[in-house]
Amino acid sequence: MYHAIDLRELPAGDRFDFWHQSLSTMYAPIDVRTAHPRSFSGGVEALEMGGAQVATVRCSAVTASRTTRLIRRSDPECYHLNLGVHGRFGLNQGGRTVTFGPGDLVLYQSWRPFRTTSESRQRTVSVIEAHIPRRLVPLSTAQAESVAAVRLPVHSGLGALLTQFLGTVAQDCGRYGPDDEARLTGILAELVGGVLAAHLGADARPAGRVGLLQVRQYIESRLGDPALGPAGVAAAHHLSVRSLHRLFHGSDDSVAEYIRRRRLENCRHDLADPGQRHVPIRALAARWGFADPANFNRAFRTRYGLTPGDFRASVPPAPES
Repeated sequence: MYHAIDLRELPAGDRFDFWHQSLSTMYAPIDVRTAHPRSFSGGVEALEMGGAQVATVRCSAVTASRTTRLIRRSDPECYHLNLGVHGRFGLNQGGRTVTFGPGDLVLYQSWRPFRTTSESRQRTVSVIEAHIPRRLVPLSTAQAESVAAVRLPVHSGLGALLTQFLGTVAQDCGRYGPDDEARLTGILAELVGGVLAAHLGADARPAGRVGLLQVRQYIESRLGDPALGPAGVAAAHHLSVRSLHRLFHGSDDSVAEYIRRRRLENCRHDLADPGQRHVPIRALAARWGFADPANFNRAFRTRYGLTPGDFRASVPPAPES
């Protein structure tokens, strides 16, 4: 769900108080201070995604803090990611202090006291913020503490992909519908989990568990195996089937549903490819793990409303060169 705050619609004398109250309502109780409350300006564009959130925050320079008293009052138990856009920022949590600026990515936690500062030679600073429920990024207590108030890797691999994702979602947050939000939450949690795993080291496992991103990558590489199923996926990762299902809890698919959906999406892609019109539908289905043509036809029609043959016929042929 998209929502926005624009302080320009309010009288100047009311803006900072409204801002302070809005942040405490949107996120969690927080103490916000500014040197010039009567000239304060700010705005937020946010996409709520079923517990997770991505927002662009622009405001005059402020100091914000969460104390033990405020945490006891209310705590959403979220990881907070800040991607600097404009201005300079400081973050202190757990005795560690980090400064960051445009393009830098840092993480902190709502359930531990913290203090943030911002400054700019211009009138305002801006940052892209992401809030991810703690349950979706299962780190041990020691691991969570070790990644707080440090710059995370963003120049290559999953770090670069995460910053690109945050920028895209923040820019287009008013364009997503309810069906998109659960998927976006899953992608966000997977990317954050991957970046943190890279930061913690290749041998680190969040809370002793395999990450959802790793399991999905394994599934993607074996979709053509008709025997692929929850039991085999769990065994390959030294998990019980129950633990595997628990890992998928909170995403929009169960393990079996995810396997079937990705198989169908790949089949649909190939059926829509004019360069593969000569490939029999039975062969395309088998390529993606559907050993039984009748079962494939039923599953495809249930998902897309057309038989595979009718869908292929509806796709325009490739233009002649």
